[in-house]
Amino acid sequence: MPTKPEVDRQRKALAELTRKVGTAFDDLWLRVQGLPVDQIRDAFVEMAQALADEYGSAAGSLAADFLEDAWAEAKMPGRCQVALAKTDPARVEGSVRAAARDLSDGRGEAFLQQVKAATGRHVENRHRETVRLTADRNNGGWARVPAPGSDCKFCLMLASRGFVYGSRKKAESSGRGRYHDNCHCAAVASWQKNPRLEGYDPDALYKRWQGIEAADQNRSLQRLDPRVERHDVDAAAPPRTRGKAPDVERLEPLIDFDSGLGGFAPDDRQFAEMLNSLGLPPVAHVRRGLVYGMKTPDAVFVDGLTPIEFKGISKDKATTVMGQIRKGARQSSRIAVDGSAVGLTRANAEAGIRMALAAGEGAWIDEVLVVLSPSEVVTWRRV
Repeated sequence: MPTKPEVDRQRKALAELTRKVGTAFDDLWLRVQGLPVDQIRDAFVEMAQALADEYGSAAGSLAADFLEDAWAEAKMPGRCQVALAKTDPARVEGSVRAAARDLSDGRGEAFLQQVKAATGRHVENRHRETVRLTADRNNGGWARVPAPGSDCKFCLMLASRGFVYGSRKKAESSGRGRYHDNCHCAAVASWQKNPRLEGYDPDALYKRWQGIEAADQNRSLQRLDPRVERHDVDAAAPPRTRGKAPDVERLEPLIDFDSGLGGFAPDDRQFAEMLNSLGLPPVAHVRRGLVYGMKTPDAVFVDGLTPIEFKGISKDKATTVMGQIRKGARQSSRIAVDGSAVGLTRANAEAGIRMALAAGEGAWIDEVLVVLSPSEVVTWRRV
C-alpha cells in the first residue's frame, strides 16, 4: 500500500507537469497577439494536443512506477501488468474549441486560463486513468484521494466511497473517475484486503461532504452580484419531499466537463452566460438521460455540482411562469427561468412563483430564480 508521502510526491510531480503546461501556453499567448481568432484557436489546439501527449506520457510513466512499487510492497507474485492510458486528441481539441467562445467574445484571459486548466486535467488524467486501468487489469482496487483541504462536494462524494472501484461494473457505475478542471485528486491502487492510507478516511470524508451539502442547501442561486437588483418573494411552500429529482451522485456519469458551454443548446448557452454575468458560478452541461425515471436537469454549478434546470418563457404571463417552474421541478429542485427575451414583468414573475409553489410540485422546489433582465431578478428560496 502506498504511503502518504509517496502519494504526496506523485501529486507534487503532477503539479510540476501542469505548471510547465501553463508556462508553454503563456509563451504561445504572447506570440499570437494580433492574429485572427480562428488562427489563435487553431494554434492553441495544436499546442494543447502536443502538450497533452508529451506531459501526459510523463504522467503515465509516473503512474507506472507508482503502481509497480505498490505491487511490490503488497508482495504480489510476478510483475504488475501496467495498462498505460492514452489521451484522446479529439477530446483535447474539444476542450480548446469550447474555451474559444471566450476568445470570440473578447475575453482572451478567460480563454487562456480555461485552456490551461483543461489541458492540465488531460495530463493528470493520464496518471489517474493508468492507475484505474491497471487496478482493473490486475484484479485490484483503487480509490480517489482528494487533495488536502479540498472542499469540492463532487470530489468528496466520490472519495468517500473508499476502495470500491475494483471491477469494471463498479467503476462504470461510479463514472469511472471523472475529474473537473483544476481537480487535484489522486488515484491510488491497492492489492491488499483491507487497505489503509494515512490521512485518507472515507467515513470522515463522507461526513465532511454531508456538512458541506447541508450548508450549501438553498444558496446556489443566491450568490448574485450586489449590483443586481433583486426582489425576494415571501411565500410559503409545502414541506419538502425528498427524492423527487435526480441528485448529483446519480448525475455524475452524465456531467460533461470537456465541452464547457458547448454542450448546451444555443438558448441555454446564452442563458448560462447571462447567469454567470449576474455573479453566479459557471455551470457544466448535463447530458440528457433518465435517473429514477426522471429526466436529467440541464446543468450543475461547477463549484458545488448543484443541479439546476433552465427554462425559458414565450409570454409575459404569470401562468406561463408557473407552468415552466412546475416542469422544471420535475428535473431539479432549483429552477432558473429566463424572462428577459419577453420583457417579463416583476408582478407576473412573483405571481407565477407563488402559483407554482401552491401546486403539487411546490413540495419538490428548493429555489427559483427568474431573470427579468441582465440587471434585475426575482428570487425565492425555501427557508
